[in-house]
Amino acid sequence: MSLNKVKKNKVKNWLGLSKHQLSKPHQTANSHISITHVTTNSHTSITKKSPKLLVISIISTNLAMLAGCQSTTGVNSSQTTPIVSANATNVEDIQLFNIDKNQSSSAQRAKDFLLSAINEHLNSEHTSVTQLRYHASPYVGVDDIETNDDSLFKTFLKVREFQRQKYGDGDADDGYETDTEERTPYRSEEDYLADDSIDTYLRYDDEVAGTLPYEGYDVSKEIILTDDYQDNSDNIYYYTSSYDDCLTSYSIDLDELLEVEPNIDINDKRITKLKTTYDECTSTVNKKYKKTIDAAIGYQTQYIDGQHNCSATFHQQINSLLSPQRSNQSINYDEYDSIYQTYAVCYHNNHLKADLEPIYYLDYSSKESLDIKLAQLQCAEQLFDGHQNLDAAGQTFATKPAAHASLYYNKYNDCDYRAQNNLNSDADDALDTELETETIEAAEAENEDILTDDEAEAINVEGEYEVDEYEPEYASGDEKFEHDLANLDFQSFLADYREMKAQEAAGVAGDSNIEDENLADILASSRFPIGGLGGIKGMSALNMLFGLNQNTPQQIDAKNYYAYHPLVIHAVSRYQPNQQMLTSVYSYDFDTPTLKLSLQMPVEFNFKQAKVTLDPAAMMPVMAMMSPENTPTPDEITGKVVTFELPEEMSKIPVGVFQQSFLKAIQQGLDTLNPEYFTDIDLQNDTFAQQVGATRGIKLYLGSKQSGELLGKILKHLSYDLKNYIDKHPNEFANHSELKQKIDNWLVYNQGFQAKDVGSMLQVIEAVAPISFDQFNYFYFDASGHLIAKQNKTDVSSYLSQTNNSIVSQTRFDKAAFNASPYAKQLNELFFDNRQSINGNKWKKSLDAKQALKDEGRYARYSYDLPNFEDKYAQLYDDYANYDDDYDDNEDIDKDANSNDTEQSNTQAIAVSTDTIDIEETTVITPSDESSENIDEYTIPKEQQY
Repeated sequence: MSLNKVKKNKVKNWLGLSKHQLSKPHQTANSHISITHVTTNSHTSITKKSPKLLVISIISTNLAMLAGCQSTTGVNSSQTTPIVSANATNVEDIQLFNIDKNQSSSAQRAKDFLLSAINEHLNSEHTSVTQLRYHASPYVGVDDIETNDDSLFKTFLKVREFQRQKYGDGDADDGYETDTEERTPYRSEEDYLADDSIDTYLRYDDEVAGTLPYEGYDVSKEIILTDDYQDNSDNIYYYTSSYDDCLTSYSIDLDELLEVEPNIDINDKRITKLKTTYDECTSTVNKKYKKTIDAAIGYQTQYIDGQHNCSATFHQQINSLLSPQRSNQSINYDEYDSIYQTYAVCYHNNHLKADLEPIYYLDYSSKESLDIKLAQLQCAEQLFDGHQNLDAAGQTFATKPAAHASLYYNKYNDCDYRAQNNLNSDADDALDTELETETIEAAEAENEDILTDDEAEAINVEGEYEVDEYEPEYASGDEKFEHDLANLDFQSFLADYREMKAQEAAGVAGDSNIEDENLADILASSRFPIGGLGGIKGMSALNMLFGLNQNTPQQIDAKNYYAYHPLVIHAVSRYQPNQQMLTSVYSYDFDTPTLKLSLQMPVEFNFKQAKVTLDPAAMMPVMAMMSPENTPTPDEITGKVVTFELPEEMSKIPVGVFQQSFLKAIQQGLDTLNPEYFTDIDLQNDTFAQQVGATRGIKLYLGSKQSGELLGKILKHLSYDLKNYIDKHPNEFANHSELKQKIDNWLVYNQGFQAKDVGSMLQVIEAVAPISFDQFNYFYFDASGHLIAKQNKTDVSSYLSQTNNSIVSQTRFDKAAFNASPYAKQLNELFFDNRQSINGNKWKKSLDAKQALKDEGRYARYSYDLPNFEDKYAQLYDDYANYDDDYDDNEDIDKDANSNDTEQSNTQAIAVSTDTIDIEETTVITPSDESSENIDEYTIPKEQQY
């Protein structure tokens, strides 16, 4: 059947239905089915693609039609079925719709009741007593149907690990030298020195080119054996780096100037001032490294000249771009920044040349890495030549800045990328040509994909057109994974998963048995690097942070017995809404037969006055460990509290206003949640409800979706409330334009998402992340509808640790529970008995001043030009030794002299020595031979003299 025939039959069958036929539901259904059948044949006849998708579409369509026919299939055509009245049950009467507020659902009534009680609770003064407990349980039960099933997260990791084993780990293509390359360097020092064909010390680029760095160069290869050349090379590196610091600082200052005023020119006084600062900086560097510069030989002189040339080119291009006669007065930042980027290439190029010296590459670098660096040097030279050619043609930065910028952004970056990845331009171009040819051929072949009439007739509805599958080759498992992810190729991913599971079932293992490996070990292995974490070291940190080591049920029981169950965290609080004050005592209590521990922290938050008050006694143990010299004694702090105020520069919006807005945003966010999240509790078997005497209870469930939605609503309500406050108090924010702009931006961002989007994002994260969160809130009320207690349970589940950690807090709001708590007395005595208050801000400033003085002294000592005392004292020793030798020689020459004369000479010599030592200061001038010409004159203070 041809395509045209199919279309004609389809139209004919559709239009051929008479009114009589349409009045018979059963025949109408059959007619529709027949039309669908014809359409199916037509699709099968003209396409080769997506047969499975087509079958699914057909089945779905037929099921939908059959479902619509079920109510009329058995009706006799001679009878008519009366239409059931749509008003049998009014939609408004269905409570789950919550259309009629007077007949809302039980969930809606529970929600309204809870929100009303919370609003009353937050606006009345109350006390609370809370205890928080921990308990751990296995992630999956022993008899659960999923006991031996993997999580999606672990499946994802295992399949990728399997792909790395199957297709290769790809370490050789990561841009770094492999271990094999490091073990096989281009040359060893021993071979280099033993090679009789090498006499002259040549850099790798000169060796390849067969040239000398300059005429008359005669440095021998034995120079690598001398420390002087190596030391001076290191000093030259420090010299060029210091020089670069000067230029980079100048460039940064210039950036800030151009950002404010893009039309500035090079003659502006501000630029002249920056240039003067730069000249002073480079002059200081030149003086500091003068000896290094003077001692430079061979290639070392090239690096010094190279740095000077890089800087000179930078200034020449900047002067041209900022010329008053430039063609475009407004500076384009990308064109401007290309100048510094070109300088950075030049600076890097200078150091790259040094890497090609034998002293740096022997026993270390492979030939491939040296060739890559050589190719990078050639790219840099092409960039510099390009700038010179443009300048020679009259196209300077003043007239054609875009042409110069293009040399860096386009040509150089492309060349450097090819060089670093060892790509051959000719081969790459040939590959592009081949791909282009294949694309053209594929496009031409598309016209031949339409089946002929005979081929279409030969294929029935169930038939499939056989196509040879092409299995591409992958250089590594990472490349295979990236292909599956980028193309959403789940079929390929699932194929690898099935193959992996088949090997597990057959007991086949590759380099390592993935099934037997701990998931944390797979994560920590170098075979599965995670970007930015550094393989094993990075994952070790995550192991510590998340506790990724899997726990057995026995280990979980041990943790409960020894760690979790003995721990209780208490909190006793008093909330005063009119004063906007929350006063609490938090206690960390750990009680076992062998260890009893209690850490208590009383604290008071005064939101209206932006103050925090603490008990200094609770702070002193920590402070004594950190700064014992500044820790007060117990006598100095007994009966006192310390109060800290939020600095004015940090309190742009009053803290009390922010707190009220936040509480209001929470209530507004809860009000917009789906009522079905709120359910009444059966209190009959609720032990806690019976303990507090509750007559009604309401449960609020907050999973990842609900929590995200609530968070989104809170942020939106909070931003609008703060905006309204700022608008109503313009005088308070006259000088806070930046704050108002941030709030306005916040409102704009709010328009780009809905709160449910936040919940969906958290759900997606929870679906693939190794940790999930669920929160269950239970609220209890007395007969008057007042909130008297609440329970909160938070489940933190981790497949990696195979543990479900539950945290339960129980809070009572009745006065009797507060008075019965031993911490209530401590709270009253500390905060409500008019204790003397210490100004924490002044105290902290005094500590900061002391520390600043210490830092100033330490930094000052760093700048001292300390002498080399070993050399100075060694020189003094030599001088005295020489004096004694001269004295002994004179004594030998005059041995025949009168003994009285000799004794008199000795006395005079001792007198001279004594006079020399007793003078106020002794000046030592070192000998003038070459080895010590650089030693400065040094004056020894009297207290240091012998």
